[in-house]
Amino acid sequence: MADEKGRKLTQDTVQKATSTNPHLVWLLESMKRKGCFIPDDFYKTKSCPGMDVGAYFDTSEGGVVVCDDKMQTPPFIEAAMIHETIHAFDYCRAHVDPNNCLHVACTEIRAANLSGDCFYGKEFLRGNMFDLDQHHQACVRRRAEISVGMQKHCGEKAADYVDQAWRSCFNDWEPFDNIP
Repeated sequence: MADEKGRKLTQDTVQKATSTNPHLVWLLESMKRKGCFIPDDFYKTKSCPGMDVGAYFDTSEGGVVVCDDKMQTPPFIEAAMIHETIHAFDYCRAHVDPNNCLHVACTEIRAANLSGDCFYGKEFLRGNMFDLDQHHQACVRRRAEISVGMQKHCGEKAADYVDQAWRSCFNDWEPFDNIP
């Protein structure tokens, strides 16, 4: 269970990031331009006992949940928010079907590619340094396969789904002009 200080840090970071993090601001503005509905409580914080994630896009409510019992620092909270907001953007613009494993693979590839999940510093801290020339692609592929594999209906063939979606989804940077 998260302590009160951790909950407050998460809540404050979530509130501040929506107006100060340029990637989040751009994603939210882009979603609005696409006609996506963004409720006032789009970002929520709550305890997520028994879950192996720090944040998730809640497809039933159309918002991002940041787990205040998992996140420890503002940079990690913001990175998780960006990752999950990319999913929200994809669900709005591409009408992702969560039961279609290719759709899931595509949004996971895009989120890993565009969220900063694979920055060298983060990967170094995780102990996942690869060949520097191909590091980013290897990281995106690995993280997408892990995320797709967490979906019960996609799990066994996660690598195959990522392979099938790779070319078009890795090269799809919308709404950014390049990989942030």
